[in-house]
Amino acid sequence: MVLLALGAGVAWQVGALLGLSHAPADVPVERTTTQPARADVAAPALRLVTAPDERPVRLAAQAVGDAYAGRGLARPAIAAADLTRGPAGAVLAVRVAPSSGLSGEKFRLSRSGAGLTLDAGTSAGAAAGLYQVADRVRSASAVLPDDEDGVARGPRLGLRLTDVGAVGLDDDPARFAAGDDYSLNSDVVGSALLPHAPWVDPDAVATISTQFRALVDHALQQGYNGVVVPGFLEYVTFADLGVYPDGDPHAARAQALVQAFAPVWKYAHDLGMKVYLSTDMLAVDPPLEAYLQRTVGSLDTTSPKLWSVYQDGLRELFGAMPFVDGLMIRVGEEARPTSSPAGTTGRSSP
Repeated sequence: MVLLALGAGVAWQVGALLGLSHAPADVPVERTTTQPARADVAAPALRLVTAPDERPVRLAAQAVGDAYAGRGLARPAIAAADLTRGPAGAVLAVRVAPSSGLSGEKFRLSRSGAGLTLDAGTSAGAAAGLYQVADRVRSASAVLPDDEDGVARGPRLGLRLTDVGAVGLDDDPARFAAGDDYSLNSDVVGSALLPHAPWVDPDAVATISTQFRALVDHALQQGYNGVVVPGFLEYVTFADLGVYPDGDPHAARAQALVQAFAPVWKYAHDLGMKVYLSTDMLAVDPPLEAYLQRTVGSLDTTSPKLWSVYQDGLRELFGAMPFVDGLMIRVGEEARPTSSPAGTTGRSSP
């Protein structure tokens, strides 16, 4: 009884300290219904898609062809924007012109005889319109309902992010089946790192590049327009501050990583996607933590002097990879630092 009383007292104190409370939940009753079957809508009998010779637009045009082939229909050919003659059949003509008055991902789909015309002010708008056509063909929906004919439209969600999935990860089934990897480190470049100069394995970089390009191509067809890639500390040297002592390999390794992987991540940018890097914060490794303790006196996250160090790193990062649109910071529970293959550690802010 004494132990029970002590346990109840400790539980009450912990609950009070953490502000824990509970209340009966008013769970609403779910009333499910079955939607009536919808008849498939025939896809327009397109024989040709004419589009500007820009890779983001051509990739979207290929998605339209894939949608037709997926339904067992003849795949429309893809040709230059000025080629509209050929065998009988409808044409989807894609026109990109700033004079259209359409910005960003806005587009206008209109009927044009037996075919369709897609107007946009940017390549992103043209791609968004083509992906909508592909999606509606795949789902056997009306490609252009009457109330949308000639109406400017665009994605309802402006920023649509995906991550890198399994790019760069080991696909060993036995290792996966073991189920004993509890690391919170989301690594994508670790398989390409070498323990010595030149620090990066070009064959591994080529493999990761192939995987990343396939992911980006697929993500674009699914409607995403941004990708989040893990990384921050492994790409910066803090050269202006002297964080890393002479002989520390971090600086040379960081420079090698930038040289190897900047072109890989830039592929997404070149196809019109936004590219964000992500990191825990504070992100530290032993030399950086020692530097902060020495110059700031602590890891006090309310100190402007501490954040000035990270600002220096961010200036270096965005200078080395100017196509990167921003940094996504993960915060949450505080955890013990875990080493990554790049020799950095992640530490979530409390």
